[in-house]
Amino acid sequence: TYSLPDPAGWLPSDGIAVDGRSEANTVRIRIGGTGEGEGNLISCYNGDGSDIDDDTAQITIQGNVIGLTASGDAALPNRGAGIEIEADDSLIGGPEPAARNIVGANYDEGIYLEGRSSDPVERVIVQNNYVGVGADGVTPFGNGFDPDQPEFPRDGVELEVTVDALVTGNVIAANARHGVFVSKQVRDGVAVNNVISNNVIGTDASGTLDLGNGGSGVRTRSGGSLSVRENVIAFNGSAGVSVVRTLSTPSFDVQGQEVRRNAIYANRGLGIDLVPES
Repeated sequence: TYSLPDPAGWLPSDGIAVDGRSEANTVRIRIGGTGEGEGNLISCYNGDGSDIDDDTAQITIQGNVIGLTASGDAALPNRGAGIEIEADDSLIGGPEPAARNIVGANYDEGIYLEGRSSDPVERVIVQNNYVGVGADGVTPFGNGFDPDQPEFPRDGVELEVTVDALVTGNVIAANARHGVFVSKQVRDGVAVNNVISNNVIGTDASGTLDLGNGGSGVRTRSGGSLSVRENVIAFNGSAGVSVVRTLSTPSFDVQGQEVRRNAIYANRGLGIDLVPES
């Protein structure tokens, strides 16, 4: 499926929208696929590439090119996020290469899991995607660079109030702010479990090219349990991993967060930064 811009400019609204709030719960929706010709080109929309609202379940997003041309070698950005999802039990990508989504050049986040304290996003897997690079895995097409709002850079992947989320096996590079940003983790004072593992963040799959994200490779600024393990984190514009408790939210605790067995090198800041933010 090809969604191409008309000569007037941006296509209206979101590329693909699933709104479970208007109907009974929507289940087992697939956007794209792993077979030949099953993937979608979702580019040049005035909103998000894919916007999946809450009360939906079991959304699978695979094999799509979002924010680039069909060949994945030139920018054709959406003005919102590449993928914004509020649906539990969803899969973005998958273990096989054909399941990979190529998400680049979008003005907001590449992939945004958007929960709320009263309604977190639960059990979402983000696996084996290219976020901020083209189809070749090395050409930078960072997300989060909005020319109309350059003072508000965005992240490659953002997790906001997520429970049991897994971000694994992705290349996350060249994005405007952080590679992965865990912006909120606490729901009603209860710690939750998120895992960021086996990703390449700030470089290509070989670990040699400087494709750093503009901020930290991984940044978390709230409490709850988080495991950052077995990633390659290199060439980022700030710390490799920032574990931050802001002074404005002292109730958010950094206990229960682990950073282990990562290869962290050549970042502009500290390898691991545990200093509270002022």
